Amino acid sequence: MVNSSVYCIRIYCFSVLLLQRGFWAYLQITIYCIRQHRMERSFVWNTTHCIPGLAYTMSLLETGIIFLCLQVIAEITILNEYLMLLNDKIKTDPKFFTKIIKKHCSVIENINLLNDIISETSSLQFVFIFTTLLMGFTFVLKYKMGIVNYFIILCGAVLGLPICILGEFIKIKTENLSNTFYQTYWYELSLKDQKIFLIILGMAQREYGIKAARMYEIKLYIFVQVR
Repeated sequence: MVNSSVYCIRIYCFSVLLLQRGFWAYLQITIYCIRQHRMERSFVWNTTHCIPGLAYTMSLLETGIIFLCLQVIAEITILNEYLMLLNDKIKTDPKFFTKIIKKHCSVIENINLLNDIISETSSLQFVFIFTTLLMGFTFVLKYKMGIVNYFIILCGAVLGLPICILGEFIKIKTENLSNTFYQTYWYELSLKDQKIFLIILGMAQREYGIKAARMYEIKLYIFVQVR
């Protein structure tokens, strides 16, 4: 887990450098487009000029969230692989069931920890996306020929897509855990292990996922519904 965290931090730092260069180029393109269309230095100019900086900040936050989600997805996948080996391993390794319990508890703990970390950040991100889309559509109604306005709408929509896709992946992966549990030969287990199996099965049947402000599920359906 420590090594994977180190790799995640390294990749995150590399992504920050790429985002810094990318959004600097976006800032230059935005200013160029506004000058080409000869927009007056009004509210539109000032607002559009500030959007790249805000988008850059939110992208850094989103990049951190994405790598945290990827780490949780990897851990769920490993747990699922363990469950597939349960029927064979339980005969040779009596403590294998205990390992699965520990890994399952670790997955649940990490999902809850992920929700604690991103509860406020994801809420702030969705507020920013909503504001960006609202401003973009407002500018489109006023300046229908402005290319920058459509670019603002596109950026606002794209910022919310990755985290929604990852939220959908986490939801699907956790649902697959209960399906994998049903495929085990639980009736061949001892009475003690059967009781433990029922407890874990009850935990696996719960809905797990990432939520914004601990209320709204972050998944692909929410993104499509908002769109």
